[in-house]
Amino acid sequence: MKLIKSESGNYSVRFRDVNGSQRSTNLRTKDKKEARQLIKDLKIEELENAGKIGVLSSDVITKIIGSKSMKYKDVLKEYEQHMRLSANSDNSIYTMMSIYDQFGRDYKLNDKPMAMINESNIFNFINADDGTSLGNRALRRSSLNQLWNFAQIKMYVITNPIMFIKIDKSKLLHNQKTPKKKRVFKEAEVDKMIKHAPYFFRQAIAISYWTGLRLGDIASLEWASIKDRNRMVVWTEKRDKMVSIDTTNENFGGGILKKVLSEIDVEDEIYCFPEWHKDTTDPKKRSKASVYFSRFCERLNIVGRSFHSLRHSCITRLEKQGLSLEEIGKAVGHSNTKTTEGYVHK
Repeated sequence: MKLIKSESGNYSVRFRDVNGSQRSTNLRTKDKKEARQLIKDLKIEELENAGKIGVLSSDVITKIIGSKSMKYKDVLKEYEQHMRLSANSDNSIYTMMSIYDQFGRDYKLNDKPMAMINESNIFNFINADDGTSLGNRALRRSSLNQLWNFAQIKMYVITNPIMFIKIDKSKLLHNQKTPKKKRVFKEAEVDKMIKHAPYFFRQAIAISYWTGLRLGDIASLEWASIKDRNRMVVWTEKRDKMVSIDTTNENFGGGILKKVLSEIDVEDEIYCFPEWHKDTTDPKKRSKASVYFSRFCERLNIVGRSFHSLRHSCITRLEKQGLSLEEIGKAVGHSNTKTTEGYVHK
């Protein structure tokens, strides 16, 4: 092993791999003392010596870097903190942590070293015979992949086994593999819902039908977003994108949308619907509004639709009114037209 200084002044370390070939790694520092400390911290000399005697296996590397003592439950705590520092939403964190907790419980992994969790546990969890849909299996895989990527960066594990694990579609039934077909609301159904809906849902249904805003964004609508009643300016939660909607434009309801906004009661200095904002931002209560809406629709004999169907209805309506996919995407906060196209129903 040798420390080398480049012409730019940065230090690199040269070492031999398990096959005896020379390798070098840029330590990205111009300070010799810091470079030596990095070599010590990265345990490069121990790894090189292990390679020389032909015992450089994943198990040996794991022991060298000291990750054997990092238990699964401890990695979860650290990753949850990382997600919060990365400004992930509470709902996203709650969803992912629920998946991690289920994985730990089902396979009794909480007190097991992260590096010792085997691929079969992960494969069996993703492909569990529990009737879950293809979409939920994909969410399990994606969530575990993010956790293992984090653990790999922190050097708690050597490799990320998720990259080799696939969803076994051969074990899924037809209805598990087939995405549910989205159905849009007819204009008469929207009018019927608005007529019979209680406060908040009356406003929420109209706002979503005319603007495509999601339920969570409406529940968290701020007075600052509608201080100019001729324009709504909303930062959407899911993609953190700003949408700006001309409420006088006929495509977005014209006078109808302006009237709906003017009928919102002032109950809080910041939020238009403070109680619903509180519920939808609480991971344990976030489904309350969606469940209430579904039951409300059933009472009106309107079935097979969710609140999100209003977003599909809005985009389908805008496309029929002649707006381009680019114009619609900008209005509803989509990054590309492929996404917008998926919301258009003929």
